[in-house]
Amino acid sequence: MPKIYFIAPQEPTWGPVKEVVAKVCDSLGLESINDAEAGESLFHRCSLIEHASFVIADVSSKYKKLTTLMELFYEVGYAQRSQKSILLISQNIGELPFLTEKKILGYSLEQKEKFVQDLTGALMGMCKLEKVRYYYLGQSIDAWQADTLPLLPRMDQALANYSAIGDSLVMEEKYEQAYEEYSRAILKGGTEKLQNQQAYLFVKRAFVNKKLGNMEDAIYDYSQAIEIKKDYLDAYIARGMALYECQKYEEALLDFHEASNLKPDFPKIYVLKGAMHRILENYDEALAQLNQAISLSPKYAHAFFTRAQVYVDRKEFPKAIEDYSHAISIDKEYTEAYLKRGIVFMTIGDLDKAMANFNKVIELSPENSDAYNYRGQVIFAKAHKEYHELAINDWKKAMDLGSRNPQQLAEKIAIASQKIDLE
Repeated sequence: MPKIYFIAPQEPTWGPVKEVVAKVCDSLGLESINDAEAGESLFHRCSLIEHASFVIADVSSKYKKLTTLMELFYEVGYAQRSQKSILLISQNIGELPFLTEKKILGYSLEQKEKFVQDLTGALMGMCKLEKVRYYYLGQSIDAWQADTLPLLPRMDQALANYSAIGDSLVMEEKYEQAYEEYSRAILKGGTEKLQNQQAYLFVKRAFVNKKLGNMEDAIYDYSQAIEIKKDYLDAYIARGMALYECQKYEEALLDFHEASNLKPDFPKIYVLKGAMHRILENYDEALAQLNQAISLSPKYAHAFFTRAQVYVDRKEFPKAIEDYSHAISIDKEYTEAYLKRGIVFMTIGDLDKAMANFNKVIELSPENSDAYNYRGQVIFAKAHKEYHELAINDWKKAMDLGSRNPQQLAEKIAIASQKIDLE
């Protein structure tokens, strides 16, 4: 049975109108569905609209709530952009200045018989226009002609609509549903005119794939975007990041290199290249890339932080401390820089400065398990009974916060407890 979606408020006062629409639809062998069947789910409403043969919209202005009116406009807009013809009906045509140029089927529940006849003729006309099969027996009501139908015609804007719905679902963290919407938009965007838009859609779907843990699918989508739009900077960077997460460092480096060719004055790209060279142990090249980032952006804290990491790998600890300190001078709340600087101080035996850095991390981020772990190590290294007890407390706190090495911490607690017993 063909389905006709009826847009009307979910308010008790609209019950009699929905009954008339349902009765007329049933007399023609059509099934009337409406907002009430979808409940509060926007996604479900949109799905019902998509599967309808066409739409009826009650655009009466007698709504009690502004939100109800906004929902009406949204659903009408979605139906249009989903390429659905929309039959407009209203109880108060004269009070709708925003629709003065549109034909509208006016009705009154006090003249229900006329409403039934007019709606029957209009629906028969809609069915002929949309080539929807219907049946009608027993009354001499003629179908309205296409040029007299009070309707909003189809619009070919489905691509933009699916994309917008996908964006909304991403904001709600409904990634599986967002994937479906972006996929529909991609299928709609096959013409040359829409190819740039399609590239953007592949990037959006790639983001969703990453959220769903489908890394290979994300990389495929980024690649499709690049194939369509060869100079798509964001796609190269995003694909490089996805390759990095898959531990494909050399491939990631190639993407970052291409990105730097596209935008040679973008410091972030040189930091990414430096980070990849560091992982690949190409330390001289890593420093060269990071120096370039800093020359382009002298206030880029993360560039100094990443260069400090390279110096740590090369065991050039004074230079590492200098760069961590520079990063902190730019960003006073750079928690990770305090943590890493503390580790370097601990490594070179400056326990008091290490302690000060770990205390700062805990001040800025009270649930940082690494800070408690390292502070516990510093306290333990001071080798006094009261410090052993403080160390145990910090290691227990690190375990409570979900430390990545609970077994190692348990062993440390056991050793410290033995020392306390001996003392």
